[in-house]
Amino acid sequence: LEEGLSLLGETNWSDQYQLWHRLHTAFAEVEFCNGNFEKMVTSLNCIITHARCFDDKLSAYRTLMASLGAQKRNEDAIEMGLHVLNRAGEQFPTDPKESFVEEEF
Repeated sequence: LEEGLSLLGETNWSDQYQLWHRLHTAFAEVEFCNGNFEKMVTSLNCIITHARCFDDKLSAYRTLMASLGAQKRNEDAIEMGLHVLNRAGEQFPTDPKESFVEEEF
């Protein structure tokens, strides 16, 4: 995967978008499984920066949230999840009152 990314280059993301997106997604997931979080984050940031639409960013956000959880950074994972949901149009209060929670159930 890393060799494929190097052959594709950083500037070809617009010319070979689907290939570029698939390679970066697969590479990030492999690096997550290997515990190489720095390489994973670099690849995920490329996806988030260059993705053509929000849906193309979702796999990157999912992998990033999973890695935060794996690193015991649960609050960061929750914050990222809320950010993604907000971008998708779902709003959550940052400090919900008990009455709000009861009403929502």
